[in-house]
Amino acid sequence: MFQVFDARFVQQYLLWLLLIYPQWLIYRRLTDWALGIPQLIALLCWAALALAIGGCVLAVH
Repeated sequence: MFQVFDARFVQQYLLWLLLIYPQWLIYRRLTDWALGIPQLIALLCWAALALAIGGCVLAVH
């Protein structure tokens, strides 16, 4: 039997799997749009890094 913690982990993982494809589609379109403009590419990379770090911080709390 799953414990409550295990069930939550599975639910979060399934939700992540469902949302990863749309996220990468958006990212792909943004990078295609910014292609050839180094400042926009750098801005997108910093924004992605900030989102990842922010998500990690929120996940801990």
